[in-house]
Amino acid sequence: MSEIRSLVERAMDHVDVRAFTLDGFHDRRERKRRNQRITAGVVGIAIFVAAVWIVTTGGPFDRSQPAVTGPTFPPAPGVPEVDYVIDLDTGVMTPLPEAFVRSLGGPLFEHQYAISPDGSRLAYVGTDDEDQIFIAGIDGTGARQVTHEPNGAWSPAWSPDGTRIAYEGLDSGHGLGLYVLDVASGESTQISGVTPAYVRDGDRSLVPDQPLEPQFTRDGSSLVYTGGGDGHPVILTVPVAGGTSTLLIGPRGNLRDAENGSLSPDGSLMTFLGSQIGRPEPQRWVANTDGTERRLLPDVYGIPCRSNPAGTWSADGSRIVCAEASRVIVVDIATGVPSPVAVGRGAIWLDDHTLLVSV
Repeated sequence: MSEIRSLVERAMDHVDVRAFTLDGFHDRRERKRRNQRITAGVVGIAIFVAAVWIVTTGGPFDRSQPAVTGPTFPPAPGVPEVDYVIDLDTGVMTPLPEAFVRSLGGPLFEHQYAISPDGSRLAYVGTDDEDQIFIAGIDGTGARQVTHEPNGAWSPAWSPDGTRIAYEGLDSGHGLGLYVLDVASGESTQISGVTPAYVRDGDRSLVPDQPLEPQFTRDGSSLVYTGGGDGHPVILTVPVAGGTSTLLIGPRGNLRDAENGSLSPDGSLMTFLGSQIGRPEPQRWVANTDGTERRLLPDVYGIPCRSNPAGTWSADGSRIVCAEASRVIVVDIATGVPSPVAVGRGAIWLDDHTLLVSV
């Protein structure tokens, strides 16, 4: 691990340090041209992080807010220019097969992936006329589009038995919803009872404020997602069969809101981003699934460490992976120790020692 940390630090030595502004929890999908209000209270983050700005601006990927623009920098030496797999035991980085790269489409602030439970297939966001969910073998073979939502689909997450994929999509009226795809039949079903967070756009129309970021529960009967809650995001569950959403983690004590939640493999813990009263910027937490015994996980660079909920936890549940700006961080849950391990805007676990990194 020390060799990997050294590699990351040496790579960053070749990148100019620039100031930036992180104006929202995410960046609205570049291909959606609707403007939206900018979340207040994050200017302080920008000032703090000016000295550590790396590789590119751009925060984590989002389909609900305008893209944050800024300077771009040449790739760091030794780091692939396309998404890649890194073995944390050896430090070896292997670019994704060309078949994946071709179907990923134009540049996004973070490409989204989900590994099937048996490790043989990847679900990912590729581009047709709109962003859609694709499936391919782990070697890139057999790539095929599996969703056809009128205004795009994102955030794929496999069911525990590998027969279904949950995702979020925009319907013909630009309403944000959760869907479950039957992989064998190709049929998608919209889940009723989902409560997305909406805000008023510049023309006073309602637009999505937060990505839903679904994840199946351990038994596959429900989905965990980020939804609306009186002006603040909260983490909810909803039955796959549809019904009423139930609050899982939300305002409690000095915790003001919760988002970007991910269940541990055994279903006993939840890691999420949450902001506290008097401190508007989100921080990374871990807690029991009912929100009790919450403890703060330290960051490295003072930036909210966002994750892909479907691939946040290592298979053994001992570590999580998230990204602060353009560095991938692995956090040991037992000790809370964070370690920079790679250059990239996001990552998921493929197994207990391998990450798939989005550059």
